[in-house]
Amino acid sequence: MSYSQDLSHNAPEIAARLKLLSNPNRLLIVCRLLEGEMSVGDIETELNIRQPTLSRELGHLRDAKVISPRRQSKVVFYSLTDPSMRILMEAICDVSRGRTRNKPVNSHAAIGANTIAFNPRPKFTNTGQALQGKGNDDAASSLQRKEPNYGL
Repeated sequence: MSYSQDLSHNAPEIAARLKLLSNPNRLLIVCRLLEGEMSVGDIETELNIRQPTLSRELGHLRDAKVISPRRQSKVVFYSLTDPSMRILMEAICDVSRGRTRNKPVNSHAAIGANTIAFNPRPKFTNTGQALQGKGNDDAASSLQRKEPNYGL
């Protein structure tokens, strides 16, 4: 069975999980909770998220059953309780650190050997081909400018 066939059965659920993590604050909260249980006050201080925003984002994660609260006196602690979200977050954190399954990510291999480097200001010849190398200002200046034809 291919990846796309496997994914087609679970695509809505996976998209919902990724959408949940698309908020930077929720992503930081879940990533921090990978390390273990933490109080709301400590999350607020460590991640520098204001209390009203933090409460809203914790509510989203709690409603999605990704995290669960534990009250001890007046202090509320949160922990990551969804095993599949833990696996997903570990993969995301590893990739962001340049690792995959304890192996360094080779950015050239990940991008592909046939990838062309991005040039925001390419210089073109009369044939529309991008000029290679530097110092081709003479060839670039010889380009003819065509006026658009608006059917007038």
